[in-house]
Amino acid sequence: MSASQIWIPSNQERIITAAPSDDLT
Repeated sequence: MSASQIWIPSNQERIITAAPSDDLT
């Protein structure tokens, strides 16, 4: 479950940076 822990914080930071970019979707 190491990937999950890394994905949680990484996802938050990415959402903040991808929120205006919307590159994730």
